Amino acid sequence: MTHLRVRSGYSFMKSTIKLNDYLAFAKEHQLDTLVLTDDNVLYGAYQFYQLCQTHQIKPVIGLSLSIQIDERDEEVMVYSKNYHGYQALLSLSSAVETGEEPVTRHTLQAYQGDIKVIVPLSVIRRIYGKSQLEADEINKFLSDWPVDTHVGLALSDIDNEILIGYDRTVWLSDVTYLRPADKEAYRCLRQMDKKKQNEGEDEGHHFLTEDEQTSRIPKALLERTRRFVADCDVVMPPKERLLPKFPLPENTSPHRYLTKLCEEALKNKYGDNTEATKRMQYELAVINKMGYSDYFLIVSDFIRYARKEQIMVGPGRGSAAGSIVSYLLDITQVDPLHYELLFERFLNPERVTMPDIDIDFSDYGRDKVIDYVKQKYGREHVAQIGTFGTFKVRSTIRELAKVFGLADETLHYILKLLPHDPSLTITRAVKESPDLLDYIKQSDELKSFFKIARVIEDLPRNLSTHAAGVVIYHDRLTKHTPLTRDNDAHLLTQYNMTDLESIGLLKIDFLGLKNLTIIEHIVKDIRKKAVPDFTMDQLALDDQPTYRLLQKGRTLGIFQLESKGMQDTLTKLKPTRFEDIVAVNALYRPGPMAFIDTYIKRKEQKETVSYLHPDLEPILRDTHGVLIYQEQIMRVANQFAGLSFGEADLLRRAVSKKNRSAIEKAKATFTAGCLKKGYDAAIIDEVFSWILNFANYGFNRSHAVSYSLISYQLAYLKAHFPKNFYTALLNDAYGSNDKMVQYSHEVKRAGINMLAPNINQSLHLFTSEKAGIRMGLKAIKGLSYPVIDAIVKERRQAPFQSLYDFCLRVPLDLVKRKDIETLVLAGAFDIFEIERAALLQSIDAAIENGTLFGDIRGDIDWLDGFYQMEERYPDAEPMPLMEKLSFEKALVGMYVSTHPLAHYRQQIRQRGSVSLTFLTEVALVKHGYQTVAFVEEVRVIRTKRGESMAFIQLTDEDATFEMVIFPEQFRTYKQVLVEGDFVWIRAKIEERQGKKQGIVEEVKPFDFDDVRTQQTTDMAYFVQVVDMNEQQVLKTLKPLVTKYPGDTPVMLYQKETRQLFKLKPEYYLENDYAVKKQLQRLFGDDNVKQKSVSS
Repeated sequence: MTHLRVRSGYSFMKSTIKLNDYLAFAKEHQLDTLVLTDDNVLYGAYQFYQLCQTHQIKPVIGLSLSIQIDERDEEVMVYSKNYHGYQALLSLSSAVETGEEPVTRHTLQAYQGDIKVIVPLSVIRRIYGKSQLEADEINKFLSDWPVDTHVGLALSDIDNEILIGYDRTVWLSDVTYLRPADKEAYRCLRQMDKKKQNEGEDEGHHFLTEDEQTSRIPKALLERTRRFVADCDVVMPPKERLLPKFPLPENTSPHRYLTKLCEEALKNKYGDNTEATKRMQYELAVINKMGYSDYFLIVSDFIRYARKEQIMVGPGRGSAAGSIVSYLLDITQVDPLHYELLFERFLNPERVTMPDIDIDFSDYGRDKVIDYVKQKYGREHVAQIGTFGTFKVRSTIRELAKVFGLADETLHYILKLLPHDPSLTITRAVKESPDLLDYIKQSDELKSFFKIARVIEDLPRNLSTHAAGVVIYHDRLTKHTPLTRDNDAHLLTQYNMTDLESIGLLKIDFLGLKNLTIIEHIVKDIRKKAVPDFTMDQLALDDQPTYRLLQKGRTLGIFQLESKGMQDTLTKLKPTRFEDIVAVNALYRPGPMAFIDTYIKRKEQKETVSYLHPDLEPILRDTHGVLIYQEQIMRVANQFAGLSFGEADLLRRAVSKKNRSAIEKAKATFTAGCLKKGYDAAIIDEVFSWILNFANYGFNRSHAVSYSLISYQLAYLKAHFPKNFYTALLNDAYGSNDKMVQYSHEVKRAGINMLAPNINQSLHLFTSEKAGIRMGLKAIKGLSYPVIDAIVKERRQAPFQSLYDFCLRVPLDLVKRKDIETLVLAGAFDIFEIERAALLQSIDAAIENGTLFGDIRGDIDWLDGFYQMEERYPDAEPMPLMEKLSFEKALVGMYVSTHPLAHYRQQIRQRGSVSLTFLTEVALVKHGYQTVAFVEEVRVIRTKRGESMAFIQLTDEDATFEMVIFPEQFRTYKQVLVEGDFVWIRAKIEERQGKKQGIVEEVKPFDFDDVRTQQTTDMAYFVQVVDMNEQQVLKTLKPLVTKYPGDTPVMLYQKETRQLFKLKPEYYLENDYAVKKQLQRLFGDDNVKQKSVSS
């Protein structure tokens, strides 16, 4: 026996029922019918229907609906009797969730015949204001309702024989959890809800079994309830392709219009090219046959709009770049003929699927394009896709811990013991952590805690907007999906992406790509500051400065190429053509990475390229015999087996699935085709085995070419316009201190000055100037947007003349004393060449002056000399350098005037410590070095044994470097490793995944006062050189300095000129017997002495 009111987890925080568990429960209890009635929403309705179909259980789709009755909100139950009734529920739920108009009983009457309604008895009692109702009163109430409206009786109502005998009553319980054992989990879930559980709120019920119902519910009531359910029979139509339509004049065929656009573009892009014409005609025929002409017109239209509005659009994404129609319509900017891309990888006539063109826009412009689509096609026809957040392992444990009142240390310990694999369930996570399992077994409270956590885990907890997906349909969307609104009032589908695709609605992905935003900002800056008519169109793909930059691995900030591993790969590969970038983008993934070295060796002709058969050479020549792309597999199948490219794509898909029967079938097809074309059986087996081995590694070439174009564009901009490039990059890094430090180091290495904040020149963001890159006022911590805006707006009238002038002109009710002090400490007033200490002491006087005269500031021309007032600043002692720099670091996130380590670099090196640049670029693996650096971050983790160790992010004036400190050393030195402090570290250099890393051996606090006062060693190496000039000597010493940097000076004595030179600190060596012996080997035993400098 079923229940007529069952909430699932899609009534967020009001039920512990998961749909899969609900179906399993039905199977366990041999139920043939299930009902779903969530609160106002149908989030899970389609999924529920499909699950019921799979398990051969009848689904009854309903809704607990908020409606207005006599100007008060009440809840009634509405059920679909048939498919039209289901569509009625879609409209009703959408109306409530979008807030379009209130739903009343008159609204329901429009759907009578297709829906059934239950009004809970408690609602009628509230309407009449009485607890005892007569049958006549109920009849009168129901007379204004749809014909098929019933009264729902709760368990508390079943003692009333009059109501039980009334022929329009049914039993209506409120099921919110399946089993009595789940009650505690349900109670905890309600407490986790931010809205909290109201006093006296009905706690819900478990799903009564047939025996429980028979013993508690009158037979007549159960029979009417059974008949009610029997009358509901929704049958969904077969899946349709619910495609949108492009608005065209009457009697204009979408296909003819699409053909006309393509033919016009063909002349402009290809001229009289027979191959291009044939390819276009073939693709148009396939598109027309599949019914996708409108789709291409729609995508082309909104991309045209984006470009017209100067919104950056990506050159392509995914397999769509394989279509010449996409290229002709400017949907993509990649010529599929030039790059030998295949249409069938995108649309396969042998396998009819929905088209999938994903479009990248600059991330800020994406919403503008979506708004255009909504305006063009109408709000009823366009919606963004909803997606559900669920309780994951860690979020479940954190939220439930608040309900249980677990101690913080207990919660932290549990979270530390949990494996970090996000795919694990709570059950698997506990099994894979023996320590956690033992810890749980010691406590009854924790046993109960984890039992409840398993029930709550994976429940839906909220609806959010899919990152990219939008659905468009020519008719009202609510015919096929219910709608709701997000917090910004945008329409969202209540169904998720998977459900929408199953229904047949077409999804288009509008993706925001920040790299396109960066390119857009760089181009605008170039046009404004350097080349007014600069454009990214038709960039030469053989630009040598660009390839030199890539060959050096200088790819920080370049899309797809900026990881350390990729940088190392590029320095080995030394790309010389665009195809090298495409190949490395495709190969740099787990699995195919193993073939990078082969590709490099063959490119450099250090390894001979061999082919299994000569017919493979034309297909693999460009990739030096390495199979990289999926399209190459398709070409092999076409060449050897004579398969069409559509059939070849099916074969590629079959072998990549690793399904034995699919592979055997594919092999039979391949073999038959090869034999027909006269290939030898041994070669056939060998080629097929080779395809099988590479099938999982093959990458979509269309996508690789498209994204490599973005990589190349950014590399080109970095090579030719570095200042504009880094400006955009720094602005993108706001909010990430690590990136800001990393980028600022690279700016310095590029020879570009990082200019301090300036009250007269800084805008909100970083800006490029002739002298370098100016920091924006937004970079200064503590300054709000309104404060910065007020400063910039006032400065447009005239530059500030002084601190006093500043305080006279800015609104002091907005720009507070603390803001002015912050600006002074950040160096923004240094332009006036007054000591910061003096400025700080003058703030109060300047504010007082501004308060007195500020009311007349709008009536004065401040550039008129008459109003230039006398300003006095105290004779203050200059702020100590380290104090000054500390404020800069705290406020701006980096040192602006200078870096303390740069200021003392020579003295530090004299004491044997090398820079982080030395460790990154020069230091030898397996050798020990000492350095002085700033501790940016200490990230503590636990080993499998539960011991603490840490990863340390260090910075100095030029570089960032990571070190690892293992448990034993961490126990000893963790008190010294404080974020924001300078430390001296001795470490051994290792290399992991192509990246150097320090293994910490010893740590000490570093005090700059010690540098000033500490005496250097009195010992030195005296080296007599004969027949060698200084450059030859330095070259000879370099390997030794790389291996043994230290604090002992090296003195050179030129025998011929009898001159004694002291080498720079970067050539100081360790005071070690082994070093002396190596010097003697290099220069001769008699020519090397170690003695006191003063002797």
